[in-house]
Amino acid sequence: MADQQQQRKKAVPQNHAQQHATTGGDGEVWAAFKNIMSGTMGGVAQVCVGHPLDTVKVRLQSQMKGDSNAYSGMIDCFTKTLKQEGLAGLYRGAASPLTGAMAHNAALFFSYEQSKSFLGAKDRELSLYECFLAGGFTGAAVSFVETPIDLLKSKLQAQKKEAAAASTSTASTTGAAPPRATGDVRYTGVFDAAGKITRTYGLRGLFQGFTATVMRNFPAFGAYFCGFEFVKRTLTPAGEKPPLYVCFLAGGFAGFCFWGPNYPLDMVKTRVQTDATDRSLRRYANTFNCWRKVLKDEGMSGFYKGYVPCLVRAVPVNASIFFAVE
Repeated sequence: MADQQQQRKKAVPQNHAQQHATTGGDGEVWAAFKNIMSGTMGGVAQVCVGHPLDTVKVRLQSQMKGDSNAYSGMIDCFTKTLKQEGLAGLYRGAASPLTGAMAHNAALFFSYEQSKSFLGAKDRELSLYECFLAGGFTGAAVSFVETPIDLLKSKLQAQKKEAAAASTSTASTTGAAPPRATGDVRYTGVFDAAGKITRTYGLRGLFQGFTATVMRNFPAFGAYFCGFEFVKRTLTPAGEKPPLYVCFLAGGFAGFCFWGPNYPLDMVKTRVQTDATDRSLRRYANTFNCWRKVLKDEGMSGFYKGYVPCLVRAVPVNASIFFAVE
């Protein structure tokens, strides 16, 4: 292992110099285009493979203690959703991440390459700590794109078919607001949700949960790319290009690194984003208030609702993303 690291250190400057020589001018444009298209393909793979379990995760995360018709766990949520709403229920809100796959994943991989270049990757191989920093900077940057996409996705995933119909009927016949537990507006789809939110609350309404997203993304994407680089370097001989199976394995490990230790941060983000759009109806005043209330009302276990489906989804989905990207 030590000999491999020494060989890598000797091989890296020449390899990076060659890459730098071939990425000047038109080469840099082509490299950027490749990163954007690779990220786009990775995003499509992510949605197709993982959205049903992401729906299960969001529904488990957003259900409150004492909710009627609460799910007992991953299997219960999956089977009830499939039985009551069909396959479409498991893909509820998929149009948002699928539509936003190009923007989010293209920005993700493009920003990561730019962050690595900023830290000196053109001249040398970055340390794993520097890969963590590059991933963290990337996560913070893509939060501007990810927050609206995740907001629309989460609001649609959290609302159940029956509740949506009931709230629409109630609002139309009595003028009453829908139940506070599921938000202040019911949406028929991504564009309906985006239109209603922006008409009432402006563009700012689409950034509900931005702080929580940044707080999750910096450590999570830092661990994500650091984990990927660790496995890729460990399994790839110095100076050689990693084979696709290595990228697949490294991507799966990266998925675990993203979600495994950072899951409570995502749970809080989901709670904040599935809270009412109208500030006067919200349970949580802000991200930190959400942390305190969940800990007080539900204990530490409250931060791990939906943890199992999340990990079940994370490994194959992220393996598929990096396989598609490479």
